[in-house]
Amino acid sequence: MLALGLPLSAQDKDAPGKGGPKGSDTQKVQTRPDKKQGEAYRKFKRDQVRRAQEEAKRKAIEDKIRKTRARLKKEGVLQSHIQVKVTLRNGEIMRGVVKDGLFVEKPTRLEFVRAEMKVRGAGIRLWYYNGTSGFIFLPYRTIKTYKIMRRLTEIEVTAMHDKMVAKKKAAKAEGKEAGKAVQKKAEAFQAKLDAKKAKAAKKKETASMLKEMSEETKLRALLGEFSPKDGWGPEKATEIRMRFINVGVSPDAKSQRFLDNLSDWKKAYAKYGHEDKEKAGSKPKASTPSPQK
Repeated sequence: MLALGLPLSAQDKDAPGKGGPKGSDTQKVQTRPDKKQGEAYRKFKRDQVRRAQEEAKRKAIEDKIRKTRARLKKEGVLQSHIQVKVTLRNGEIMRGVVKDGLFVEKPTRLEFVRAEMKVRGAGIRLWYYNGTSGFIFLPYRTIKTYKIMRRLTEIEVTAMHDKMVAKKKAAKAEGKEAGKAVQKKAEAFQAKLDAKKAKAAKKKETASMLKEMSEETKLRALLGEFSPKDGWGPEKATEIRMRFINVGVSPDAKSQRFLDNLSDWKKAYAKYGHEDKEKAGSKPKASTPSPQK
């Protein structure tokens, strides 16, 4: 039943209209992002800004290169010598000179030729780098940036070259002097070592001679104490031993000493026993009277 005197829109509270509630399918749900989503979004925005800045820098560099190439084609190649500062990708910094404005070259078998920067193997020749008198070739793939310091005249480059050559000669001469000093020290050390070795050898030789002399003195004394003229010898030693075995008579002190040193006595007799024989043979024989006629 319909209520009397009320509009239909008022009677049907669920019907869509100006004053009734909206259906669930038309309701909007608002959610607040959590912290992680907010941080990711901020990082995304920062990356966008950084990439935009890098892109702007790259476009500016390319635009500068295009303008420079156009100017060089119009005005001709810059022939000035340029002092530059090069920063490599590994962080090393090198300072030197680019001669005749040749910022882009490529090595061939015999020489360097002019090239474009995008050509494979292209690079820059850096003269008098870090105080040396030569040059070094740096491929552009190893270079991070380079900065032009100032232009140099031919006179300045010549003076720089002469200074580097003089420095190199001075270093070479200093190295020679240092080498001579080291050689002298080595020779002095070797002479000292040789003298020490010679002294040790002489000392050893002297000790050997003294030992030999001492041995000779000992043997001669033993041969003098037990002279063969007095009957001392191997037969005497056998006689002493047999007397003790057969009769039981112990040898006296001198005989026992002879037995104890019999091996040395034999050595002494072998070395010096012939001297007594020669002395005995050198004595003049008694003259025999001539037979009576």
